[in-house]
Amino acid sequence: MGFSYENAEDILQETFLKVVRLQHTYDPKKSKPETWFNYVLFSTVKTFLKQQHREEDKLLRLTSDMIYAPPADEIEVEDQDLKIYDLYFHVGYSLKEVASMLNMNYSTVTTRVSRLKERVKKLYENSNL
Repeated sequence: MGFSYENAEDILQETFLKVVRLQHTYDPKKSKPETWFNYVLFSTVKTFLKQQHREEDKLLRLTSDMIYAPPADEIEVEDQDLKIYDLYFHVGYSLKEVASMLNMNYSTVTTRVSRLKERVKKLYENSNL
């Protein structure tokens, strides 16, 4: 999913609605209007990301039950590969970002992603789907 233009519009619209609904809670003695607005915006983005993550988890659980799950002895994946898979395919970070986060060489990450894709492709072909 991630951020799209439509998501940004939705977040901004929701932020303005919250500002209108919560304007009575604003205290000019505590902060400037811009600071308060930014806090409401940050809160809205945070809520959006949590909701998006929950929806992705729900979708992943639903689809994982429908996808062929190979026996554990058919595929071996290292912990580091699982981290790469999660960060790149599920969270949506770029390969450079994944390499930086895991303190790995960029070419190592690209090689591992390529190998993961090949494993998945072979499993899919062998499953006769």
